Amino acid sequence: MNAGAAHNSPGAGMPSVITAADATRMSLNSSLISANLAAYTILVLAAFQWLLIFVSHCVLQRRYVRRRPFVDRPTDDYPGVTIIRPVKGVDHGMQRTLESSFLQEYPGPVEILFAVEDPDDLAIEVISNIIARYPKAQARVLIGKDNVGINPKVNNMLKAFDQAQNDLLWICDSNVYTDPGTLRRSADLLLDNKRLGVIHHVVFSESPTSFAGMLDNAFLVTNHCRMYLAINAFGIASCLMGKSNLYYKSALDNVGGIASFGQYLAEDNMIGQALWHSGWSHTMTGDLARQPADIGSFSEYCSRRIRWVRTRKYN
Repeated sequence: MNAGAAHNSPGAGMPSVITAADATRMSLNSSLISANLAAYTILVLAAFQWLLIFVSHCVLQRRYVRRRPFVDRPTDDYPGVTIIRPVKGVDHGMQRTLESSFLQEYPGPVEILFAVEDPDDLAIEVISNIIARYPKAQARVLIGKDNVGINPKVNNMLKAFDQAQNDLLWICDSNVYTDPGTLRRSADLLLDNKRLGVIHHVVFSESPTSFAGMLDNAFLVTNHCRMYLAINAFGIASCLMGKSNLYYKSALDNVGGIASFGQYLAEDNMIGQALWHSGWSHTMTGDLARQPADIGSFSEYCSRRIRWVRTRKYN
């Protein structure tokens, strides 16, 4: 073999083994690359969090600090509204939360339906006492349970949906308190925009009664609130919780009706998505769905957070 052939052979001039120094340099380079990737990831996540904080702060200033006043329009323009309150058991501060439905400053007709499964539920006495204080209110207690799926809230509410006398519904959980102007501000938005199909209100935790309640309060009024406000500000997808929602029964019937959502645990999320994809946009007023932070133990708090994640992940 001639010298030229030897010189042009594969691997000519390259070391036959990797030295310890080369291995050390390669390991250091790999570690630097991993550290850089980790640093960039942290920076991106931090920037995302700061973006959420900034956007949510802007929303707070525009919508909640400078809350929209009532629109001056004829009383006859306001549609009738049916408020549906699903109830099971006696919640902390229930008299105050349920009574807030009777105190709404709404010019139009209002029907209030309380849906209860068990005729022996102690909440029926609380509800009856409230109704007795407002004899002019159109309010009823509906007792009984349907079985259309795995969601107990849907099973309880179905009878109220069937008997509602108005197309515009306000679904409001039993442990939610709303300010007196909430319904009117919500209706004003719907009347101003005919393609607006869902009004929802951000959950606000208050009056914690335990350490676990303080944890729940901290979660709902900080991280959860920022995420909720920011995502809805971008308006690129449906994002709502079912604590306090207004929508049209006819619109819900067009996407399958309330019974069809009994197969989902997070019926609020699925209803929001169905209405969104059928062309109904969502928005919020400057009102809060206030609920007492009445969680009794740390394990109960953890179970609630896990349940939230699971119901949204596996629907």
